[in-house]
Amino acid sequence: MTMPVWTFAERSENDVEQEVTEVDQFNSETVDLQETLIRESAQNSQDARAGTEPVRIRIGLSSPERAYLASLTQQLEPRVRAAGFEWPEDTEPRAIVVEDFGTKGLTGAVDDHRSTDNYRSFFFRHGGSFKSGSQNGRWGLGKLVFPMTSRARCFFGMTRREGDEGSLLLGETVLRTHSYDGRKYAPHGHFGRLDAGKVLPLTDERLVDEFSRQFGLQRTTEPGLSVVVPWPVQPPDTDHLIAMVARNYLWPILAGSLSVDVMGSVLDQSSIRQVTSLLPEGMLSFAESILTADAGSLCHLPAPGQRPGGVWAHADELVGDLEKQSLRELFAAGNLVGFRIPVPLGRKIEDVHPRSSIRVFVQKAPDGVRGDALYVRKDITVPDEARRFGKTDVFAAMIADKGDVAEFLADAENPAHTSWSGQAQRLTANWKYPNQTLSFVRNAPVRLYQMLTTGLETEVRNALLDFFWIADPKRPPEPDKKRGRNNKGDEKEKAGGPIDPPPDPTPKKFRIEQETGGFSICGEGALESEGLPRQLRIRVGYDVEGGNGVKDWDRFDFDLGADQNVFFTTAEGAEAEKMDSNEVLLRIDEPVFRFTLTGFDTNRDLVVEANLTAGH
Repeated sequence: MTMPVWTFAERSENDVEQEVTEVDQFNSETVDLQETLIRESAQNSQDARAGTEPVRIRIGLSSPERAYLASLTQQLEPRVRAAGFEWPEDTEPRAIVVEDFGTKGLTGAVDDHRSTDNYRSFFFRHGGSFKSGSQNGRWGLGKLVFPMTSRARCFFGMTRREGDEGSLLLGETVLRTHSYDGRKYAPHGHFGRLDAGKVLPLTDERLVDEFSRQFGLQRTTEPGLSVVVPWPVQPPDTDHLIAMVARNYLWPILAGSLSVDVMGSVLDQSSIRQVTSLLPEGMLSFAESILTADAGSLCHLPAPGQRPGGVWAHADELVGDLEKQSLRELFAAGNLVGFRIPVPLGRKIEDVHPRSSIRVFVQKAPDGVRGDALYVRKDITVPDEARRFGKTDVFAAMIADKGDVAEFLADAENPAHTSWSGQAQRLTANWKYPNQTLSFVRNAPVRLYQMLTTGLETEVRNALLDFFWIADPKRPPEPDKKRGRNNKGDEKEKAGGPIDPPPDPTPKKFRIEQETGGFSICGEGALESEGLPRQLRIRVGYDVEGGNGVKDWDRFDFDLGADQNVFFTTAEGAEAEKMDSNEVLLRIDEPVFRFTLTGFDTNRDLVVEANLTAGH
């Protein structure tokens, strides 16, 4: 039996040192490390689905013998220290275990670097992925979350493939470029058996069985993947993980395509209702109503044309008056209102324009309940996009669970699968009009919500103040505005001759509109498309007595950079390039555009200044 070893590739003197710098993309204020670990595991498992049965994921915590864990990692310890990391020598031997069932496991060749299958991609490929279509993974970076979660910077993967006699076991670590015994080594290392310079997985039945026993794996002969992360940076919090699974995977769990066992508590299609308190109030019933909605009841909107840039500026015109009134009445009564919306797409390589569509649902939130949003791309939710919605009196959902639009959005996703970017490299390389199409999809819920609420009877205080008022006798009379005329006009008026009509007003390049808790900046075509993109500098402040709200801005009032979780933006035909302090730099891509920023104190008046900058 060949003994397993940790193996690293040696660097030559002429190699360019390239460190693993993408780790910060997986640990943010909105999604913590534990959540990212489970999100990454779940999306990989759903991509590897073997059939029509639900994918089952098990999350557990094991306590292996200290001596056994040391036998796996003792060769790694000096490497970890040489790379500048601390070794968890006094830490209790624990390990996070994530197993999936109902999947194919890591398929493909184990000894051919040219293989594009899952095995080589998972263990030996960094920053590249051969996943395509609407599959969840794209970047080839998500597996970084496994060593990041370990204080020893390593993890082990045991996989079984359908038709194989046994299992395959391999370990991996991600450190920094480091020197050891006077030689320089690459950050990535692997734990397996060395054969003619190749690191191959362990297949010895006794080694694999002992590994399974020590870490309490439940896999026997079922295909799938079991990941073991020793010495977790943060011990798993069961309640936190259950809440996280309920929030992130409500959609596939309710749809019956996923079940998750969190430390013995199973969340599936039937038990998810037992954790309603962990979800935003009203979200579970909203999601259930979408899943049971009759497809024939959806309002089908017409196709917006090849370039969707400014379509939502005229969303009110997409539905006939009678149907629009009926939809508004349904919405006002608290009913679910659903739409099917064609999405124009254009592939650059094939130069084809596939037909695809999304579904959008809106429902008025009950009195006293704060609304929420759900953005679904295939089998996963995209939490940062949901936070953009920003309306508190309504539930909304954007569902892109099939077709080419799911592939489009997958190309727009960041490595942590939490947000979309119109500037993502894959998106701009593969698709025509990426910014406009993404804005069209992203803003569909808020635009349809605005259409449904326009014309509804609401109380507006002071609406008739200009018609019914009492003049203040102490206030001096307004000056005669006629005196502002030029002399030529006065002379013509005195002579009784015709007065020249005033020149047509110069069309405004944009206008500023008030929103609840914020503002919108809209352009209706006055900007010449040939001169785009243009940059708009927006500065905001709370109105102050006897001063300038913008110049007198105070960081204690708000900070657009530091308080990004508080503020919500939507944009179409434009994109916020920078938000910092009290300033937004907006890039305008289309003559017809709209940018909305909300989240300000509704009890204070807002001052907004916006100016086009000189260059593009």
